[in-house]
Order: sequence, then structure tokens, then C-alpha cells
Amino acid sequence: EDVRTFKFATPGVKLTCEACCHMFGVKAYKVKDPDNSLGPKINDYFQAAKDKLFKEAKKFIVNMVEYDRDNIAESTIKKIEPFMDNPDFTPENVAKASNACKAMCMWVRAMYKYNTVALKVEPKRQLLAKAQALLDKTLATLADAKQRLQDVLDRIQTLEENYNGAVKKQQ
Repeated sequence: EDVRTFKFATPGVKLTCEACCHMFGVKAYKVKDPDNSLGPKINDYFQAAKDKLFKEAKKFIVNMVEYDRDNIAESTIKKIEPFMDNPDFTPENVAKASNACKAMCMWVRAMYKYNTVALKVEPKRQLLAKAQALLDKTLATLADAKQRLQDVLDRIQTLEENYNGAVKKQQ
């Protein structure tokens, strides 16, 4: 199934298109509201996604795979956050409209979860790096102290051998 061929979008497809547009920084088209032609224009993420994201399906899949998940902008996360609490934006519910959109929904949710976990882990990762640097410095100091101790022990050994030799010679 190809989302680009859809003439109309179901709510699940619309949600998925909007979420993907937010993830890739694609702006919605401003269109007249079909339910209220006199009212203000509304955002059309479905057509924007069809034109800008889904135009080349293989390229879109590569973009998803190569997405820089370690550097997701905070503004993007804030835009995606409401989708995570939306019961209509679950893989199960989106799958009723489109299996392709189900996969995209799963990807968006995974990127959000990855970012959330990464934010919790990053301070711990930094603490680990600091602790590792301190450990490396301490181990280097220990290795230096061991080497100096070995030099002293070797010197004592030499002195004892010289002393024993001198005592033997004197006797």
C-alpha cells in the first residue's frame, strides 16, 4: 500500500503524516477548512507529507533509518509529545487505516522514547566518563608509584648484594 495514492486521509493517517512532518521539519500547507469555508485556514499535513516526504518512498525509508536520533531538537520533541498521549496514535489504531502508517507511527514513537531514555541516561554517561577519567589518572599514578617502588627494591637488592659481597670479602 502506498500512502501517496490515498485521495483522503483517515484520522490515523492524518496523525501519522503530521507526526512525520514534525520529525522531519516539514511545514503544513495552509488550506481552506472544508467544514468551514469562511473560517481561518487549517494545517494540511497530509498533502505536505505526500508531496515532501512520501514522494520518493525509498528515500523516505533511508531518511528514517539514518535519522539523527541523538540530536533531536527539543522543539521537535515538544511537537511530538501530544501524539504519545493520543490513544488514536498507537500502532494498533493506525494499522486500521494503513500498515505503512503503522510502521511510521512505530518509528515516531520509538524516536520519542529513545530521546526520553537518552535524556535520562546522558547525565549518567557524563558521570561515567568523569569517573573513568579519574580512574585512568589514578591508575597512571599507581603504575608510576609501582615503578618507583620497583626501582627502590632493585636498588636495595643491589645494595644488599654489594654489602654481602663486601662482608664476604672482609671475612
